[in-house]
Amino acid sequence: MSVIGPLITIAGCSGLLTLNESSSLATVGGLLFVAGFGIGLFNSPNSMSNMLSVLPSQRGVASAVGMLTLMFSSMVALVITFSLVLNSIPQQELFILFIYGGTFLPKSDVLSVIDALKINYYLLIVLCALGSMFAALNNFKTGASKNNEEGQEKNIEKMQNDEAHSDSHLDEEEKQQPRFSLGDVAQNMPDAPTRRLSDVL
Repeated sequence: MSVIGPLITIAGCSGLLTLNESSSLATVGGLLFVAGFGIGLFNSPNSMSNMLSVLPSQRGVASAVGMLTLMFSSMVALVITFSLVLNSIPQQELFILFIYGGTFLPKSDVLSVIDALKINYYLLIVLCALGSMFAALNNFKTGASKNNEEGQEKNIEKMQNDEAHSDSHLDEEEKQQPRFSLGDVAQNMPDAPTRRLSDVL
């Protein structure tokens, strides 16, 4: 999802680049929904991967850092968007735009606002492409590390099975070997010659 989400956002922003002064409200709303849906698909798995990449005792700090990054990026996006829009039309007509909408603006000013918004969409397309690329690279590395871990686990399991098999083989050999007790050893020993005191004298 972290790879597909930015691609869906790119599709929505590409559709927003085709807007003009005659575009319907339903078209604008549908394209914004597609772009927002892609952003939502990207944020959820991205936040989950951030939480899983730290220790459980550090997840509070990681969540705070993630929220701080999200708020900071939203603020920067608003600054860039409003800077481009404010520079596109005069201040008096800007008030009319925010109070009454673009209905009372001349066609040239409406086109200037749309062109300013299109610059934001181009920037968003570039950022989403980079996000999708890095997400794909991260998934590739994660998959490779998982394969390595699985391979190591299989090797460890194989070594444990070999050790268990060798131990069972040694146990069978020990069972097959004859066991002697002290009584058996005493019985098999030759009788020592007994000597009397008269023989010695």
